[in-house]
Amino acid sequence: MIPYAILYGKVHSKDGMTVDVNVLELMSNGFTFRLPSGYEEIHGDILKIGMYFFDWSTKQYRGLKIDFIGTNNSVSIKENTDFYDVYEVGVDDKEFISLSSMLTKQYINYIDCKLNLDDAEMSAQMTDYPADADAVFASGYEEQIKEFAVNIMADSAALGVMSEMAADNECEMCYSLENRKLVDMYLNMHIDEFIMSVFKDNYLEKHPLSNVKIRRIYIGNQYCTNLMIDVDTVFKIIDKAYEEGTNVTLAIPPVSATKYAYVCEYIDKLLDFIVAKYGEMTDCFELCVNDLGMMDYAINKHGNVKVIEGILLNKYRRDPRMKYVADVKPMETGVVYYPYYQTNTGTFCPLYAAVKNDERGNQERVFVCGHECEKKVFLYPNRLNMIGKYNSLFGVSVNGIDSHNHRRVVINL
Repeated sequence: MIPYAILYGKVHSKDGMTVDVNVLELMSNGFTFRLPSGYEEIHGDILKIGMYFFDWSTKQYRGLKIDFIGTNNSVSIKENTDFYDVYEVGVDDKEFISLSSMLTKQYINYIDCKLNLDDAEMSAQMTDYPADADAVFASGYEEQIKEFAVNIMADSAALGVMSEMAADNECEMCYSLENRKLVDMYLNMHIDEFIMSVFKDNYLEKHPLSNVKIRRIYIGNQYCTNLMIDVDTVFKIIDKAYEEGTNVTLAIPPVSATKYAYVCEYIDKLLDFIVAKYGEMTDCFELCVNDLGMMDYAINKHGNVKVIEGILLNKYRRDPRMKYVADVKPMETGVVYYPYYQTNTGTFCPLYAAVKNDERGNQERVFVCGHECEKKVFLYPNRLNMIGKYNSLFGVSVNGIDSHNHRRVVINL
């Protein structure tokens, strides 16, 4: 398999679906890749593939579109398995031959970097990433969030965009209650006072969203089942939200097989409570899920509940270093999380490993969780505007929200 960093493809299907693929083998006149079994039965014929070759001389990707309609190019299934199909592509294009030759000759650069450089040094070789700046860290959490606040408030143009969004009735402003400290604060304050207090605690009291009208509360952590808020507390949050005229979204993290029965019972209890106390479900309440299994359960068991995709099922910017790669733009979605955007989430918890085993890489399944991750974080070089919380990594949107087109903003300070 060719490393994704130096060669990848975008497969475009008849129904408009686009999916990124790794190249398995590369030849001068074609390549192979794989898709889930039966992919074309669902999405229709493959119409074209965009290929992106990394050029070490320019530190940029060079793109090439391969059409299969009205050309001599071909795509067909080479191998069927129970889980995936291997496709073989034949390409009749001189530019493809040239780009394939370039990549083959430059591949030794990639191997040499992987063997001899760390991640930051390799990023510097491939882009304009400032590797030396990776040695500059904040001294602690308070200094880190102050640094984040300074960077966020420095972009007046971005703050202007957010001021306009805050005044836009078409954009629903929300807040995410994702840990117990925030829940306790929320239950003891009016929602307006709570929002101002949270922004002040994060040194953002002058931010245009600090006094925004919150129209929806997200209840729960979307990353780890060990951080799910207990049912009785969720009942209290729902009651308070409805009293204050705030809509509610119950957020459910990805669920493992060992937690499936527990989470199903958890959802059933909460939805039964809402129906018993407030009557039939309305748009005031929705369920936010982060894996397809829970989506299937919720739709089939509770068909009258609105179910939406959570943060882990959405596509958007995933790495704060992307700005150092030419022609790579953040992906837009109808829902944007601000100011923290999730970059990745682990099945095991590196914070638990660091506390219990003194080594973040020595990870194991957590059976008894002390919620240490709600008290500790991982710090990263200041340049990255990045932090490790819970079982996840987050980047900070220091340049604000990238467009007016979002229908919902979820504040997650």
